[in-house]
Amino acid sequence: LARAVAKTMLADMCYLVSCRTSQDDLVFHGGYHLIREEECAPTRIIRDRAPTIANAVFRGRVLHLGGDSAPAPDLQAIAEAVGLQDCGNILLIPLATPERSWGAVLLLAPYSNRSWTADDQSYFLTSIDAMVRFLQHATSPESISHSQSTPPPETSSFTTEIESLRSQLDILRQDNQLLLG
Repeated sequence: LARAVAKTMLADMCYLVSCRTSQDDLVFHGGYHLIREEECAPTRIIRDRAPTIANAVFRGRVLHLGGDSAPAPDLQAIAEAVGLQDCGNILLIPLATPERSWGAVLLLAPYSNRSWTADDQSYFLTSIDAMVRFLQHATSPESISHSQSTPPPETSSFTTEIESLRSQLDILRQDNQLLLG
């Protein structure tokens, strides 16, 4: 999931994060480093070192941080946890339904220093429903009991959704090339 999001959003790094209770640490379940094209190891940050981000994850809130508006301790804690000097601008998008929260997707821009826009947020939010459906299916008791050789009945809709996202990504890449011209 982190790899697909990093590639779709052109984020330098992407992590799946959670903070289950208001007292829990911020847990990085793993991620993807787009520049190095490799998986990122799981890690955690003590909640007190990144209170703004932990609170946004726990409460299921969208959060943009970077530049002058960012609380330096939060960004510094993330940078240290993932082995960077500076994590750049971040965009945090919750993965949740009214019934359940899976945490959030954290997009980092340490190399490109990309400023995340409202358009980026809107575009990403259009994909959240598909990701949540995937997470719901992946964590449902019936899917856990199925063997890997038996594809779930929803596979065709996921395949269709993936193809749609790939088409959108291709369009964005073309637009990006035109802008960079």
